[in-house]
Order: sequence, then C-alpha cells, then structure tokens
Amino acid sequence: ADAYSGVINVITKDAAAIGAPEVGARTGSFGSQDIWAQSATQWNNVAIAFGMAYQKTDGDNDRVINADLQTALDRIIGTNASLAPGSLSTRYELLDTHLSLSTEQTQVNLWSWVSRDAGVGAGGAQVLDPLGHDDSKLFMADVTHHLNKDSSVWDNSIRLSHLYYGIDTVFRLFPSNALLPISAEGNVDFTDYEGLVQFPDGLYGNPGGTMQDTMAEWVSLYTGFDQHRIRVAIGAKRQEIDPRETKNFGPGIINGSESVVDGKLTDVSNTPYVYLGDSTRNLRYLSLQDEWQMTTGLAITAGLRYDDYSDFGGTTNPRVALVWTANEKLTAKLMYGSAFRAPSFAELYFKNNPVSLGNNTLSPERIDTQELSFNYLATQTLQTSITFYTYSATDMIDFIPDELATTKTAQNALDQDGKGIEWEINWKPWGQLQLGSSFVWQDAENVHTKAAIADAPGQQFKLNANWEFMPRWHLNSQLNWVGDRQRALGDARPEIADYTLLNFTLHRKEILRNLDLSFAVRNATDEDAREPSSGTIPEDYPLESRSAWLGLSYTFPKFFNPFFPL
Repeated sequence: ADAYSGVINVITKDAAAIGAPEVGARTGSFGSQDIWAQSATQWNNVAIAFGMAYQKTDGDNDRVINADLQTALDRIIGTNASLAPGSLSTRYELLDTHLSLSTEQTQVNLWSWVSRDAGVGAGGAQVLDPLGHDDSKLFMADVTHHLNKDSSVWDNSIRLSHLYYGIDTVFRLFPSNALLPISAEGNVDFTDYEGLVQFPDGLYGNPGGTMQDTMAEWVSLYTGFDQHRIRVAIGAKRQEIDPRETKNFGPGIINGSESVVDGKLTDVSNTPYVYLGDSTRNLRYLSLQDEWQMTTGLAITAGLRYDDYSDFGGTTNPRVALVWTANEKLTAKLMYGSAFRAPSFAELYFKNNPVSLGNNTLSPERIDTQELSFNYLATQTLQTSITFYTYSATDMIDFIPDELATTKTAQNALDQDGKGIEWEINWKPWGQLQLGSSFVWQDAENVHTKAAIADAPGQQFKLNANWEFMPRWHLNSQLNWVGDRQRALGDARPEIADYTLLNFTLHRKEILRNLDLSFAVRNATDEDAREPSSGTIPEDYPLESRSAWLGLSYTFPKFFNPFFPL
C-alpha cells in the first residue's frame, strides 16, 4: 500500500540460483575498481549462498560546476570564497555482502552494506564541497519460517526482520573565508540578520545518527477453494531514529554578533539545538487479497490493506487487477490501485535548520492510478506491449518558502494529475540478434495552476541490441534518449537540453577455459548530458563523461568450491 511511485522487486540469489562459484573484477575510468564473488554449497540439509561486492571510484572530475550559491553570494557581498568552477564530489567506496541460509521450511538472510568517504555531490547547501563526505553502515537480518509442512491447502509463515542504519556526515556548507549574514538564532538568514560573520575555516554542519526498523509479519495462504487463492497478512513495524550533530553555527552556538567564527565544532546531540530530536513511529497493518480464476481466460486479483501509523493515523488502500487472456497471442490487463507515502521524520520534525523545517501536522501523500495494458505475441520472435495510464496524486509534500524568512517549511502543497503511454517491442530477427526498444510519453500538471510539472522528462526512448557476431563473442549496444523537460514557473533559464547516451559492451565467453572477458564504453559520444537543478546551480548537473571499463570473470570448475571447501 505504500508503493507510491512504483515497485522494485529485488530477489537475492539463494543457493539454488547459483551454479558454480564465480569471481570477477573490473577496472576503468575515474580510478574505478570493482571486485565480486559468489558461491553456494549444501551442508546438513542447509543450503548456503554467499555473495560479496566491493566498489571504489574517485568520481568524474569532468562533471564541472561553473557557479554555485556561493558564487552568487560573492557577487552580492564582494567576497571571493566560491570554489566554482569545480567538479561534483562523486567519489565512494563500499562493501556489500549477503549470506543466505535455507532449509525446506526456513530461510535466513543476512545483509551488510558499508560505505565510507562518499562524496556529497553538489554540497548540502548547493555549494561545492570537496571536503564533505559521509560514512554509513547498514545491517539487516531477515528470517522467514513456513508452518503447515504437510498441508496441501494452507501455507502459513512468519517473518521477522531487523534493520540497523547508521550514518555520520560532514558538510562544509559554505567554504573557507565565507562572509555570511547570521540571524539572532545563529543561522544563515538573507533577510533578517544581526550581522555579517566571517568563517575562515568554513561553516560546518555534521548531521548523523542511527535508525532502526523492527518488523514482524504473519502471512496465510489458503488454496482450499476452487479457483480462489486467498492471502491474509497481519504485521507490525517499529521505526526509531536517534540523531546526533556537531556544527559551528546555529542556536546555542552563535547569535550573529560575532565578527569571526572559526572551525571549532560544538556537539549539540541530545540538546534542544539538534537538527532532529529522537523520534519513534509504530505501524500496524492488515491486508486481504483474493486471486479468483473466474473462467479459463479471465482472472481477477483484488486486495485491501489497512495501515495505522502512530503519528498520523490510518489509511485504507484497495487494489484490483483484471487479466483477460484472449488467446495464446493476446493478453489484456485493466488495473486500479491506491497508495500512500508517509511523511518522513525529516519532513515532520526538522528544526534548527537554516534552510528546511519540519511540520508535524503533515498528512500522507496519496495517489490513485488506473492502467490498461495489452501484450501481443505477433510471432515467436516478435512481441509488443502497450500501456495507457492515468493517475491523480494529492497532498504531495514540498518545502514551501516561509513569509519574510529564508527557511522553507514542509507542507501538503501540491495536487498533481498525470497521464502517459509506455510502448515496448522485443524482436529477434535471427538467431544471433536480439532487439528491444521502448518509448514513454507522459504529461503531468499541477491541478490548481495547470502548469506542467517541472524537470520530469515528457518523452524517453530506449533501444537495445545484443548481437552474437561470432561464436562466444557478444556485442551489446544501448541508446537512451531523454527529452521534453520543462522549467518551473518563473525560472528564466534556457530550456533543459535533450540528451542521448550511447553505451557499448563487448563480451567474450571463455577467452581462456572458464575465464570471460568484457570491455565496456559508457557515454561513447561524450555527450554533455545534464539533469535539472535548482537555480542555485544555474547550469544544471552534468552527468558522467565518456568512460571505459575492462572486466574479467572466472567460473570455478564443477565440484571445486574455494569459499566453502569440504
């Protein structure tokens, strides 16, 4: 029911999905390096699967920003502190590991995701920040146990999971030697300030904290009725966040009367001056679904889910899908669904922030969606599908500028209607060549102003070709065109330019025994592609320039497992 924008179903590999053990490595542009490994084994009726991936990159230094918010301040105040022109900070290093243990009735998944020294893009205040970074750790344990082992009509299961996420961030919000207007509350304020304050070491805000999600769910599937499959689920979740923060500005630290503030940081954790107080949220939910095979060619799936949040109340969301299989070539689907997005802790409770403030009276965002889809198998080698959709979204949350202030407060400020078409074709003209293409058109507008929704692509086209031009040699090419993006009302900048990205991957299977080779080029034409930004980054965000990658992967011989030796 909270699948507000869509659903991404990620199915991690268990032991049954992994054949022989594999290892691989890649190296490429921007100082990028990847290594990975996966393996599986069986031990005392327990299937064990393991996967690991390590990635590191210095980031693309050609993603240059020529002007940022500090550039504008320099022009107004007469300083020279901006680091622009300079590149976006896109470096990162991460280690991702997954362990799966499964028996006939029980599955255990353990996941770890550790990131260090990740760059902060365009900066926390849209001011270039090469020193800023974040370190984060995510750990998750998930256990599912199936009951009724010997039942032919019941499948009852219980699932328990716990997620821990911790992050420490360093934001140099404004650079060394910035001269900033500071209010009596100690925040940057361009309209109501006590004085101009020099920050020779820069203005720092370092938010962090930990978040924990604990969930329990009971699911019952019943197939004892002819032509019906009933699913009932009941569950509960508890979310907790424990923020912490150090900084050299804000309430309780400065008041705008200072002439100079150095880089000494004050720890405001567990004080009224932290950016977000300790917060908790409890969720309980109940869902009921029926899959009904009405006739041989007609099936309907209908469901209803009720969610009750401790901080804003309850919400009920129905969904229904009608599937008609006209014949072996044509299938049609008619679908309706409603969903919601709960306000985040930040949107509810942000405080002591020079830019964004929370609002504890927010309601959830809501959306109603209708879809009509046709899938047609013209021949055994040509298939096409087309989907028409409309949606209506209400109470969308945005940060709205406050009157006579530089802050923005979260509000249920936008109602949005949209419609679109998605068309896809897959064709295999001969055995060695596969082609796939898709075209998307969408139109979304503000219900009240009738203005087009800013920044979203109105059209997108993709083309993919996979050609086995010689035995064990594959060439894959991908073309992606994005266009028809509009600026927000009042934004006088030139229209956002369309762009086309072209990628190639050359793959050679068994260049040596059990050893595969791949070579890839991304953005082969070195297109100056950009995604829209706010006005504080006037020339938009540049995407990655041309890059090249070389990779090797090795599959161990059957019965040899270096990760789980017998």
